Amino acid sequence: ILEISLNSKIRYNPLYKPNLNPLILANRLKTILLLFSENNSESFWLDKAEQILAECIKLCRLYNNGYVTFIELHKLITEPNYYKSKIEILKKLFYESKFTHKQIYELNTALEFFEKEFNSLDSRTLSILKSEITRITNVFVTDYDIKCVFCPEKDEINFSGFSDVVDNHKIVVLNMNIALYSNLSRIIAAYLKLDFQSEILMQLSKSPSNIRTTSFICDFTSLK
Repeated sequence: ILEISLNSKIRYNPLYKPNLNPLILANRLKTILLLFSENNSESFWLDKAEQILAECIKLCRLYNNGYVTFIELHKLITEPNYYKSKIEILKKLFYESKFTHKQIYELNTALEFFEKEFNSLDSRTLSILKSEITRITNVFVTDYDIKCVFCPEKDEINFSGFSDVVDNHKIVVLNMNIALYSNLSRIIAAYLKLDFQSEILMQLSKSPSNIRTTSFICDFTSLK
């Protein structure tokens, strides 16, 4: 049994999915944001937030050796000087020929987005978009225990998804009091569900006749 809680020894970074396209990861974040949206009137802002997050994930993977955390995304979006410092690192890596052709393409597209679109937004629009995104990221920045469990160093991660869980008949339990951690519990519960669904679909595509019996049990009242 693997217990994910703020008191357990499990270290889980929902954003550490090196095989997933940045757009897919950003879409997952948009799905989480929808949990906090009471109606669909915010769809424009959510779509733009998804685009910003995708470009942030691209940049973060390039300067941080492929590793992305909620804290990195938060700083890139909310701290202009932090963004500039990472651009300097990326320039140095580029001049030292550290990037593949694919990475150079992703670097160019991300820089074009930030320099020509994101940084040219008026202050009101920028504030709204930052507010949308930080509804997720703030919770991981402001609490030390949450940061340690869900934004660990890469070598500290000991739960990276459901592949090992399904193959070896393990049980994952999310133990988090919604009364104390309302937003966090919804975010992590939703991410676990998305991870679980992705793993089952991958297993079905590889060997549809040999899929192991699995189940996902969720108290949906905690996601409302």
